[in-house]
Amino acid sequence: MGQATVMNNTVLVGAGANQDIQPPITQDWEVTAIGSSVWVGVVPFQLPEVDVSLFDGTIQAEIIQSTDVRGWQRPLKIQINNGNYLRLNNPGGAGANISWSAKLVRYFGAGTSNVVSDLATVGAAATWDVRPGVGYDWKISDFASNTWVGAAPAAVPNIDVNLTDGTLVAQILDPVSGRLWETQLELFAGRTVYLRMTNTAGAPAVLGFTGEIYRYFGAGASVVESILGNAGIAGSVDFQPADGEEWRVTCVAGATWVGVPPLLFPDLTVHFFNGTIASQISSQTDWLMNGHVPEIVIENANYLRVTNTNAAAQNVGVSAELIQRYA
Repeated sequence: MGQATVMNNTVLVGAGANQDIQPPITQDWEVTAIGSSVWVGVVPFQLPEVDVSLFDGTIQAEIIQSTDVRGWQRPLKIQINNGNYLRLNNPGGAGANISWSAKLVRYFGAGTSNVVSDLATVGAAATWDVRPGVGYDWKISDFASNTWVGAAPAAVPNIDVNLTDGTLVAQILDPVSGRLWETQLELFAGRTVYLRMTNTAGAPAVLGFTGEIYRYFGAGASVVESILGNAGIAGSVDFQPADGEEWRVTCVAGATWVGVPPLLFPDLTVHFFNGTIASQISSQTDWLMNGHVPEIVIENANYLRVTNTNAAAQNVGVSAELIQRYA
């Protein structure tokens, strides 16, 4: 007999009760859909009455809440394994039929899981680095916290997510901005440039992340091309692949943000640039490319120029991967 690759279930869950989605110890799953027989909210923002948390059997942090659009307005791709899995909670006052679907993404038998995921209690204003070990590249898809901020249906986890090289820091996600929280993230973390979570709540909170090992390269070369630079007043930083390389950019980050929450964006502009002329693809004042994870493919002749539009210097950066090296 073959190995089943589709996992799903519909279960009657009592008021305040939980239903766990936990793969066997030899399998990695990607959860793709969650539903309920009870929906809450005001049309057109009604949502299934289910709270979705990353859970390790002891502590948990919410990825999705039933009262907020964050996380629902995307095709789900939540990576879980036996050690860090999903707990679905029915927060309603009566029982509900709660459903879920998942697919097997890896059967590893006596090997090791490809899911990279963790939970930790992080102090107020403290940081937690999401950084692979030597020889590994990671792709992170979700962040979680047991403390959320903002008014429904626009509340989000009370954390900052930043790109850092240990010295320079540029922000990707902000708890008072809707930017990117409602999308399926693809953030690349390498050993040199990685991700940093900050607990922006006024008290300790349980934080979490999940994703996958994107590549194990051992003594070879990383495919993460995430880079940071400092842009002076009205200055620019070019993100230009070496000759013969092609990159895929999935996020542009900035240290200084402007606007009125929840429409708060990095104070920078992004252009395609060929060394002579430029064409703008993102603005510090508009939703374009701030409302979704971009997929910008660049090479040596046509690359990205990020310009600082703030009144002071700021750090800027990109999350990117190497598509191919052909020369």
